[in-house]
Amino acid sequence: ISRDGQAKPQRGTRLRHDALSGEAVRAAIRNEMAPGRRLRFVEVGVFRANLSGYVWDRAARGPGALEVHLVDHWGESRRPMQRGPIVGRGSTLMRPDAAAGAGDGVGTGSDMAGQSNESTMQSVWRRFARRGARCIEVPHWRALPSAEAVAEAAGPMATRADVFFHRTASVAASRSFEHGSLDVVYIDGDHKWWSVLQDLAAWWPKVRPGGLLMGHDFHFNELMERSGAPGGDSNDVPLALTAFFREPTEIALHGGFVWSVRKPLHGEEATAAEAREARIC
Repeated sequence: ISRDGQAKPQRGTRLRHDALSGEAVRAAIRNEMAPGRRLRFVEVGVFRANLSGYVWDRAARGPGALEVHLVDHWGESRRPMQRGPIVGRGSTLMRPDAAAGAGDGVGTGSDMAGQSNESTMQSVWRRFARRGARCIEVPHWRALPSAEAVAEAAGPMATRADVFFHRTASVAASRSFEHGSLDVVYIDGDHKWWSVLQDLAAWWPKVRPGGLLMGHDFHFNELMERSGAPGGDSNDVPLALTAFFREPTEIALHGGFVWSVRKPLHGEEATAAEAREARIC
């Protein structure tokens, strides 16, 4: 996809189902980076951070070039991470006494059959901290935190990248960002059509004009989805995407079942998306 939003057909190339999804995202991020400018990337549905870890290792080159935001329930939404000997050099934990009155959030994510939990979140924190990231927990147990305000309070970035942890539902996390403030957003949450539509409506307005909304699992293979879930086993990502986006907006497909949509540089589609956000969310 070119910067003006036009798809560029690549002759002789084939979509490979076994390609690394992280490679498509890494390539997109590297393409969006510019000297002297911080790129803001969000992953929704993190689990063990395999994708964001892959991207961070390969795209976070110089200090201040990349800002990463990780959005996931990790078992219990809107609760601060448990305190313990997990903080790496340059990492920041919000004060635990700020958690008074916190409540469980209601979201549409999956706990990955019980594997996405407190220990998983701590493991992801350690992974980034040990590699030199400054890890920062955004206090979603408070009312309406601002991602911008948390980043400003953290001070200038001295590490390869700041990594912000948003332990909350997808829609709640989106509300902590200003419209048009994000360069690349990657969605890999629950795949039921209502959840995918909710994610699209919540995050599309947050992407800057010319930026990218990306995601995973554009396929029609029911056997690749977790079976026995409420509502059936089907993957509704293609259905939700084609219902949400309208011509002339194009959905580009990449290897590893990755999809992407580039936001138009001018405003009618963005205005329509904001109206859909108000109806769906």
